[in-house]
Amino acid sequence: MTWFTLIMIVMVVSVIACLLFATRYLFSGRSLRRVRIVMLLFDAIGMGWFIGRAIIYHLISGPSLIIETVIVGFMTQLICTAFVLVAVIIRFFWRRMMAVPVDESRRRLLGHAAAYPAAAACLSIYGGFWEREATVERAYTIPVKGLGAGEGYRLAQISDVHLGSFFSVAELDSLLRRIAAQKPDMLTVTGDLFDDVTQNEEAARILDRYVDVFPDGIWFAFGNHEHFRGIDTIRKYLAKTRVHVLINESRKVPGKNLYMLGVDYPMDRPHFEAQRKNYMQQAIENLP
Repeated sequence: MTWFTLIMIVMVVSVIACLLFATRYLFSGRSLRRVRIVMLLFDAIGMGWFIGRAIIYHLISGPSLIIETVIVGFMTQLICTAFVLVAVIIRFFWRRMMAVPVDESRRRLLGHAAAYPAAAACLSIYGGFWEREATVERAYTIPVKGLGAGEGYRLAQISDVHLGSFFSVAELDSLLRRIAAQKPDMLTVTGDLFDDVTQNEEAARILDRYVDVFPDGIWFAFGNHEHFRGIDTIRKYLAKTRVHVLINESRKVPGKNLYMLGVDYPMDRPHFEAQRKNYMQQAIENLP
């Protein structure tokens, strides 16, 4: 289990604790107890699944409806907590401004309490099962001084694919097929592709299968999530492929008067800027 996984667990536990407290503004009496019991059971099972998957990831691969449901459930709780806290703060200041007397004999339930979890669930389901499939695609024409008419170069770039529960290797294959259909000269991958230990090795093999589709190949630079998911292992996966991996270096594209430069992601947070500049200096050292 990586430190990233541990941080995620701490964050999930914090969200659960916040929502357990926030439910007092939505329910009362037996309803409050029942809701809290259901929440704790769901979250315990969900966290157990995620921890187990992180420990024995080699036995459990690819996204599944269970994982997606758990994530949507967690996000529903997170969004609901935010709604409730905002509503409580607004009500607090509204009562102070309007000098509304506080009746201590009544539970401080929010009006239309059911609307908060309902709205949170709708947003989570939309994000989890609909919006996640929305790929942002942009095209730019960049004039380069010195290039004559008819000497254009088509370069495709993908970034922040984040393989995982909401983007599988099958979807990566489909994405690469869509890009290849536009016939670019080169594909560049600028980090945060490898983000699931259960799918990373297969993703590297898929990249290798597409190398010949692009005349000038596929070029790769690491992002922070490659470091989160085991940078040494991912480097070994890519070393078995024909993908050009650039780590604080520049290389000439074979047969072209074109150089590609790749800079790693600085992971030393206290010295981020210094490390970033150092990486850049290494990368441009042998650049004409």
